[in-house]
Amino acid sequence: MGIRIGTWGIFISCLFIFLVGKPISAEINDSIDLFFKDSPVSSNEIERILNTPHKEIDAQFKISPKLKESVHFWLNIYTQYSSEQVVLFDKKHPEVVYEVMDFHELREKEKDSPVRYEIIRENKIKRKIKAYKKVFKDLARGKKKKHSSIAKKIKLALKKTKHKHSFHFWRKQLGSQTGQKDHIARGLVRLDKHYDRIQSIFDAVGVPNEMIMLSLLESSFNPKAKSRVGATGVWQFMPAVGKEFMKVYPHKGYDERLSPLKAALGAALLLKRNYKVTGHWGYAVTAYNTGSRWIRKALKKTKLISPGDLLQPCQKKRSVGYASRNYYPEFLALLRATEYRELFFPRIIKTKPHLFLAYDRLKISQSLKTISRNLHIPINTLAKINPDIVQIDQKLPVGYRIALPSDRDDLTALFKRKSLKIAFKTISEKNS
Repeated sequence: MGIRIGTWGIFISCLFIFLVGKPISAEINDSIDLFFKDSPVSSNEIERILNTPHKEIDAQFKISPKLKESVHFWLNIYTQYSSEQVVLFDKKHPEVVYEVMDFHELREKEKDSPVRYEIIRENKIKRKIKAYKKVFKDLARGKKKKHSSIAKKIKLALKKTKHKHSFHFWRKQLGSQTGQKDHIARGLVRLDKHYDRIQSIFDAVGVPNEMIMLSLLESSFNPKAKSRVGATGVWQFMPAVGKEFMKVYPHKGYDERLSPLKAALGAALLLKRNYKVTGHWGYAVTAYNTGSRWIRKALKKTKLISPGDLLQPCQKKRSVGYASRNYYPEFLALLRATEYRELFFPRIIKTKPHLFLAYDRLKISQSLKTISRNLHIPINTLAKINPDIVQIDQKLPVGYRIALPSDRDDLTALFKRKSLKIAFKTISEKNS
């Protein structure tokens, strides 16, 4: 669904321009330089994390041996490399990493001209990929490149995999991936303020808490995220799917996809439906990206029973594309990155929301501005806690769910079905 941090490419670089230098909390300076001061986590430690079950991660989300290399690759992307680093690797054999390009010095040099930085960076990446493909082509033709630094890097990288292919094959699978550590860090700061509320929503619907990390995978928990194809908000709902669970009428002044909590309920309901259709939470995650119809078709065609069977990167017969194939491994990697956040993100301190919220449903049609005036609540406060209302003068329909400041959290009004309201109240009472 929409933007995914594993495949943002140029968009991430542009987002970086917008975010650099703008602090988003007191606990973390939003400067990318902080992440260059963190000591890299050793490869042995990462290997231990991948091989050791974590008590806070449900066993159903264990790493299949067939997906281990993919999860390992994405864990490094999320925790070891920042958005100023680009990894050149093999898309079907992610254990094969040829080179890591570092643009930290370039950014420092061009800090007063971010557009120029982007242009130079993209040109350097294109030239480097072109140079690699030329060497691969020469190697495929049997030309000796003993003194080529790129040829040496290629041969060294290929020693890390047990798979044997022609140089022509390796050439076709050459890919590049921008690091994500700084984006994940910012996302964690934003997610922390909503985590307990989203957890109670997921518990009421009956969805594993691990699924909350899809919000980081989809958008780095950016409420304003919008993809080129129209996927919007933290959970990146497309308009058609969003309307199944929310009110999506931007032209009328409101779009509930922009509310992290309303969209979280929509995401939980969609994931639960995916699980009922596919019978596996791993496939429910993949279906969030591809749609459950595609999963059903793939399972029927291949007769495979686990995500590892369907999504392993190197297969002769391929029924799934690169982005879809990597979505679940990316999710598994994010689970490990966040469960070991003290190790990977030592500078981030968990934060709690400074304002309690209570949701209520409108009994008469009125605008947010009118509600502000009648309840004597500053319009800026109401607008901040109701990001889905994009036009404060526009009348909202009867039954619309409004967030109001309160002395305690009460999200009961978010739920339409009586069974979910009862489940939510029970969970809230247990946690209070």
